[in-house]
Amino acid sequence: MLSGWLPLLALLVATWVLVLGICLTWRREKIKMSLPSTMLLPIKVLVVYPSEICFHHTVCYFAEFLQNHCRSQVILDKWQKKKIAEMGPVQWLTTQKKTADKVIFLLSNDVSTICDGTCGKSEGSPCENSQDLFPLAFNLFCSDLRSQTHQHKYIVVHFREADTKDDYNALNVCPKYCLMKDATSFCTELLHVEQQASTSKRLGACHNRCSSL
Repeated sequence: MLSGWLPLLALLVATWVLVLGICLTWRREKIKMSLPSTMLLPIKVLVVYPSEICFHHTVCYFAEFLQNHCRSQVILDKWQKKKIAEMGPVQWLTTQKKTADKVIFLLSNDVSTICDGTCGKSEGSPCENSQDLFPLAFNLFCSDLRSQTHQHKYIVVHFREADTKDDYNALNVCPKYCLMKDATSFCTELLHVEQQASTSKRLGACHNRCSSL
């Protein structure tokens, strides 16, 4: 008698396992679809800084922080020397400004590191024989700072509490963050940009699909 039920029980168990597998797969796919794929893409951040900022101890440290904690693709002049030589500094800065989601003015050294100022002068260092693009970038981007439409693209970052130098007082209209004290709000600002970019891309994709009908 029991042996007659065994095939039926085996069929019921196999059906239950199959249904459970389908439900788990559907739930996983639903979660994936609820998160726009563009959210996984890093935001592009152009970092500009005066020559007195230590590239090794401050700029590289800040770039690493952006990459590891703010899901950012960092654009630095020292990492694109070849492109700058090919395009010229003005064209390179103009192009990077257009493609970047945010432009960050880094205006002070990291106070948690010890730098005697010789690291940028050593042979083979990133700063050796490099052109200081900050004054050029500042002058190129100043026109945007007078526009309400473009002001949101620019951020000022300090590693210590400080007033913006008189030479750069045009940057007073930009949001300012002191790291690491304001690290959370700073990353939130970048995340907000990422969400806006994702929404814009989704709307653009929808518009393109509708236009093709």
